[in-house]
Amino acid sequence: MLHELKAKVKPKAGPTKLKIARLMANLFQKDLARDMGVTRSRIAQWENDLSPIPADRKMQLAGALGVPVEMLFPEAARKKRDQGRDPRESGHE
Repeated sequence: MLHELKAKVKPKAGPTKLKIARLMANLFQKDLARDMGVTRSRIAQWENDLSPIPADRKMQLAGALGVPVEMLFPEAARKKRDQGRDPRESGHE
């Protein structure tokens, strides 16, 4: 199924995880925009990496698409993991 979605989406650098998740959720950009309270063009900008996604919108996007935030934004998982770590811990003994 993922290969079928990738065939439908042909941006220059390849589809973003956000675009793939939206297509898998069977949503148009306008539908996701309505659910998020933003414009369709803002969704397009986020999908094409033309505009940064604010941190407070990342959780909202994941919820609207029904996926874990870590799937769309792996850096969120790393940041969350690093916040719980003692900075004195180096991982080496």
